[in-house]
Amino acid sequence: MCIIKNGVGAGGPNHSEDVRIVQELLGWNANFLGLFGSPPPQTGHLDAATLRALQEWQTHLSTSADRWGAAGFLSRPAVLPGSDSLLQLCQGALGGPFGFLGAKDRNLAQQAASITGQVSCYGFRLAVQSRGPRPKPSRFPDDIVRLAQESFKKWGVPVSITLAQWAIESGWGKATPTGSNNTFGIKAEKGYPSVVVRTTENVNGKLVERRLAFRVFNSIPEAFEEHGRLLATGAPYAEARKYTNDPDKFAEALTDKYATVRHYGKILRDFMKANNVYRYDGSAK
Repeated sequence: MCIIKNGVGAGGPNHSEDVRIVQELLGWNANFLGLFGSPPPQTGHLDAATLRALQEWQTHLSTSADRWGAAGFLSRPAVLPGSDSLLQLCQGALGGPFGFLGAKDRNLAQQAASITGQVSCYGFRLAVQSRGPRPKPSRFPDDIVRLAQESFKKWGVPVSITLAQWAIESGWGKATPTGSNNTFGIKAEKGYPSVVVRTTENVNGKLVERRLAFRVFNSIPEAFEEHGRLLATGAPYAEARKYTNDPDKFAEALTDKYATVRHYGKILRDFMKANNVYRYDGSAK
């Protein structure tokens, strides 16, 4: 069975327990994505705040769906049993849709969202709660801010860009390839220590699941150092380096360069605006 029995949102039956579950899912995802301003309250009623959150969620997915291999979202703010929207909410609750979910968690999310799944709402809630406390949107750990500022001073990469990529690529530091300290999704070149991860790539407009090698770093500071060096010296990022004083243009210049995700620059800009990450740029100078 699916963790919701009927549709929630515009045009749905909106049964109280189903609405409460979706509100809970939206809240878990808000902590990773920095969306919604504040998550909708868990009232069990489809109020205006819940509809706005669903609309923002749908808009977010429609512009970046290929980031996590999803398609076919509804044009209205709603979540249905067995839908891609529900699957992505479940995946985000377990580890952040921007991160690397292991096979066990991917299967758990699929079971929770599927109309033929074998995971109850109670069991899924326990699994999510076992992940421990989540970082709050807009709150970056002091040590992460310091590393981003040091990267700017050495490599010239805007602090807001580094922080946004850290949060997006690692699910606020909670979802990285096991034992890698790789908080930026940096792929490994031949001869470097690596870990193989199953991920989804956009290849010629089609989503392709691949097993790729990602760099392993000895520490988080080492990952920040390599991220800064990569953006400051890598040939693919020459255009971005023209905009070290304009994070939005810098972000746009990373599209089709840093990741295979369509609209990658927009994802970064939306995140920076939603979390007011620009405020950290001035503190690094």
